[in-house]
Amino acid sequence: GKDEVFQLGGFVNQPGHPDFRERILDDEIALWIKEAAAKGLTVILVIDSCHSGDTFRSIVRRAPEGSYRFGGYTPPSKEDPWADLPAIEESVPDSVFFYSAGKESEKIPEIVHKGRYHGALSLAFIEALEGFADDDGNGTLSHGGLLTHLRTRVWNMNASLQTPEA
Repeated sequence: GKDEVFQLGGFVNQPGHPDFRERILDDEIALWIKEAAAKGLTVILVIDSCHSGDTFRSIVRRAPEGSYRFGGYTPPSKEDPWADLPAIEESVPDSVFFYSAGKESEKIPEIVHKGRYHGALSLAFIEALEGFADDDGNGTLSHGGLLTHLRTRVWNMNASLQTPEA
């Protein structure tokens, strides 16, 4: 009965602050998936984040593990237009492929790429779209090829600290 929240880069955890809306609730994503499935679309959902508790948003550097982002969250008030989203069924249509950075309980470290902090899953997914996950060389991307590429690259980029899930 609780919302899971994806905090965007500009999120400020102060209800009423304009940047408090810089977040996406799990129910919003479920609505988008339901609408896409009704249109016959295939959805690939890549979530490069961790399930973290209430601490703070800044990057914490902890050598040699890398860095982690944490964020606290205050639920919206009843005046918030997103507070009244309808509950969504937990079933996921067959046309949805979901890839997460790791297990729900894992902290996911960031890596430095070209001088900036990034999630390894995001970088590996970009590589896959550039053709590096085409396991049979036929110019198409399969679920199996994508999953193998993501797991292998993320494992290597992040010194075995995370294993993507599908």
